[in-house]
Amino acid sequence: MDFSIDRERLAEHITDYPRMIEKCAAALTAARSDTLKFEDRLKQRKLTLATEMRASPGEFGLTKSTEAAISEAVETHHEVRKLAKMLMEAKHVEGEAFGDMDAARAHGQSLELLAKIHGTLWFSNASLSGSDSSPRSRRMKDID
Repeated sequence: MDFSIDRERLAEHITDYPRMIEKCAAALTAARSDTLKFEDRLKQRKLTLATEMRASPGEFGLTKSTEAAISEAVETHHEVRKLAKMLMEAKHVEGEAFGDMDAARAHGQSLELLAKIHGTLWFSNASLSGSDSSPRSRRMKDID
């Protein structure tokens, strides 16, 4: 996403800002949904495997059906590891989406400040060049 601001197109940036926030919010919502989905799938698979291992420990290569052995076997099972990797990737995408949302909010604050500066300069007829040719500067010299 491009967060650069062109001063000449300030009004366009300001009108595009709500759409930018919408896109970031949609991406964040989707990423959060994926993270929750993978968390649930991982939790369910762990519970299912633990139940299956308690019922028939020999099929999973367990000599003992203690809680510690079952817990270790569940954590090292290839399906659990695959789901854990998918969850980690989903959390990474969610983190990027949070970063984009923060950047979009900062972008909005920058736009707001630039709009205030622009308005202040316009209403005060101030010159950006620093010359004393503005009407206010001439009036101040006349008063002195």
